[in-house]
Amino acid sequence: MIQSGVHTWLAVLALLPAACFGGRAEACDEATLKGAYGMSITGTRPAPLVLPAFPGVPPGTIEQVIGVFVQIFDGGGSISHTENVTVKGSLSGLFPDQPGTGTYTVNRDCTGSFTVNLPQLPVPLVNRMVVLRGGKEFRSVVVSPQTIMISVVGIRIN
Repeated sequence: MIQSGVHTWLAVLALLPAACFGGRAEACDEATLKGAYGMSITGTRPAPLVLPAFPGVPPGTIEQVIGVFVQIFDGGGSISHTENVTVKGSLSGLFPDQPGTGTYTVNRDCTGSFTVNLPQLPVPLVNRMVVLRGGKEFRSVVVSPQTIMISVVGIRIN
């Protein structure tokens, strides 16, 4: 009786990786993310120091931020943004057309990171991500700079 239960658990443990990966235990790499991804961001960040609509906003004031844009992964570790980037802050307003470039890595376990350089920021944005559904989408969070708390959803559009 005990031996039968042990065999059942061993069978379940043996099948678990395939169940978690939709029937296949495929490894990821940079080629898993290739093509254009529709991106949606939401979170908070420090408001810009110069806000014409809100004079006297103290440095360090946090604002909510949302945005949509297309980010292109080349399948080999490089990123680019299209010209049609739209980000809106609750205090700073609309910031359209902010293209950027960067690099990314994807680990075998489908985790990874990407760094984006935007001309209007003095430091790069570093993200940690999880690649889902064979590279059809991913989720990420900005981990640096520390004061930016933004989550990202990316879904492949081609």
